[in-house]
Amino acid sequence: MESFGDVVYKSNIGDGPGIRTTKDFLEKMTKNLLLNSKEYCDITEELPLCFKEKQLLPLLGSAIQKTTPAFMGEVPITRSSIFKKSKSSPGFVDFWATYRNTSFFIEVKHSFFSYFSQEINSHSIKKWETAITQLKTSAKALREGWNISQQAMLISLMVMPFYISESAVKKQKRELSPKNIDQCSASILNALVPDWYSTCYLNGKYSGPYKYLKSSEYHPAIGVYAKIIKCTE
Repeated sequence: MESFGDVVYKSNIGDGPGIRTTKDFLEKMTKNLLLNSKEYCDITEELPLCFKEKQLLPLLGSAIQKTTPAFMGEVPITRSSIFKKSKSSPGFVDFWATYRNTSFFIEVKHSFFSYFSQEINSHSIKKWETAITQLKTSAKALREGWNISQQAMLISLMVMPFYISESAVKKQKRELSPKNIDQCSASILNALVPDWYSTCYLNGKYSGPYKYLKSSEYHPAIGVYAKIIKCTE
């Protein structure tokens, strides 16, 4: 069976209460996300991580469930709103989970990175910043309503497939190599400054090309980036 890809995990954050557990949670969750994607791709010959954000969420939810059974999606920021009718929405966080006595509140964003231009676009950066702001604003209510653990962490999570058109690969003779992928990653890391990240270098058929309505594209890598913020009282 062909391997989906080679994966590296790196962290830019030191140790502290709940930090090692958070890194372990992110690594296991990402492994499960990639496994889910491979199994889907083996059946459909499509790469589900290259769909839209709404399609990513159930795939990620399944990965979280494989990591810990104590999780929930579309979590209302004010927990009491689950039990009563209200005309106004308190707002939601994409996922809540608890793992090894640490609670996680996760806001998920999805974007794409051009392997050809090797520059992250402003829209992706805006998504990332918006998720961080949403979590910080909601931190107190989330901790008071949902935290059942000794530690609580806010996680802004960005899943970012790399892409390049098949025609560009042929015309530019652009090699889909780990070295070039790492150059792309450096651009992303400089822009997002994540605390933790993972890069999956997709192997063989899993990198494409994939046929879309108006294009045919390669996806040489999948990046997962996380901002980790302690959810203090």
